[in-house]
Order: sequence, then C-alpha cells, then structure tokens
Amino acid sequence: MTGSRTSVLALALFGAACRAPAPDRRILYAVEQGPDAHQVRIVDRDGGEVARLGDLAHVYSARITPTGTVLATLCEDSGWPLGLAEVSRDGQVVWRYDWPEGRDEIEFMRACHVLPNGNLLIAGKRGYGAGNWFKGAVLLEMERSGAEIRRIELGPLRYLGAVRPLDDGVLVAGEGILELGWDGRRRVVVPPADETLIFDALPLADGGFIYGENARRLVAIDAHGREAWTAIHAKPVFLQLLAGGHLLAGG
Repeated sequence: MTGSRTSVLALALFGAACRAPAPDRRILYAVEQGPDAHQVRIVDRDGGEVARLGDLAHVYSARITPTGTVLATLCEDSGWPLGLAEVSRDGQVVWRYDWPEGRDEIEFMRACHVLPNGNLLIAGKRGYGAGNWFKGAVLLEMERSGAEIRRIELGPLRYLGAVRPLDDGVLVAGEGILELGWDGRRRVVVPPADETLIFDALPLADGGFIYGENARRLVAIDAHGREAWTAIHAKPVFLQLLAGGHLLAGG
C-alpha cells in the first residue's frame, strides 16, 4: 500500500451477514510515502493520528498484532525484502529480522501476519516472467528465527493482493479469491474475471465474504457465492471488521 496519503473510511453495514462478532479494534494502521521512505501512522476510527513511527523506514505493509504492536515488512523501492520489524506503540523496535542476502524464495515481499502459534505468515512474489506476469507467489510459515516451517506455492499470476491466515490455511486475494490449505486443499471462492483485481477479502462468520476490487466497489457475498450488496469506494485496499457491524475500509 504505497503512494499517496492513505485515507480511512468507516461504513455502517446492514444485514445479518455483516453482524458477525468481531473485536472492536479501534486503532489500525496506515502507510504513507514520505520524502525518502514509507512510514507508518497509527490512526483512530475517525482518522485522527494517534502515533507516527517516523524512524521506521522502507515500510511496504503493516499490521497491528494481537498484542497491540505493529508488524511491518521492510522493502527496498524495487520491492526486494530487507526484513521484518515489530514496533511498540511508542515507536520502539522490539524485534527485527534482517532478510539474509541470497535468500531468494521471495523477491517482492507483500505482507506478514502473526499466527496463533507465534510464528509468522509471510506472503511474497517471485520476479517478473513472460508477459510481465509474476513468476509465482510464495506463502511461508516461518519462525522468528527465520526457519521455514512450511510453504504454499502458486504459479504465474498478474497480481497478489492481501493474504489472511485461516485455521488450517491461507485466504488469498488477487485474481479472484482462493482458500488454500496447508495440506494442498484449494477452493475457489470468487473466480478470476477479466480486468478485475481484488485488493482484500474478509471472511464472515456465516460463511460469506466482503471484498474490495479495483472497479471501485465493495462487494458482499453469502456462503453460496451470491452477491448480497455492493457499495462504491475509491480504492478499498484494506478491510477490517469492527464491533457493532461496522466495516473499516481504507485506500
């Protein structure tokens, strides 16, 4: 999520499909591009700035962890991974992993999450291949020491959006939406469509999904894949459910 200043919009959702219980995470992240590097701002639900992690440079993506720290992927402007950093709310780096030179299973680091077991889920893309497509994507479960536990590999693709950990696999947005199991299971939630890219997708407790696409739309589908509602949003790059049936969409 790079480029211009990130905006945050809270949308009230109506209907049972959007009333799934969720923690009220009133603080979330935004990443904006500074003069020389990407930086992280922490903002509240109204868009007010709570903190700015100005000393953390080269941020490509960031997530607030279950313990309230910020976990960020650090990349060169070309996308080559520099490492990972975990930062407290007062801006102190509490953990850092420098990506070793020569470790090349990921060439463009996309996202990182903390898993319930404390390990990390890292998503990244391989370099460009024929037709300007990426050669593939890699989803890694990794210990904080850097040791790989397991991985899922995807073939050539145009775009890799957000990824989210599931109980037994990974949810992948991009050219459609996929549920991928660590055991090799694969389920297509939303099939690819010409000219449509999906930035992020949220699973709901009733089996449905909400997702944001490049056609300036937020879309909700039920557990059978039927469209429940749509809404216009300039660029729904990241999504988050809040308590009370609200959706936070930013882009």
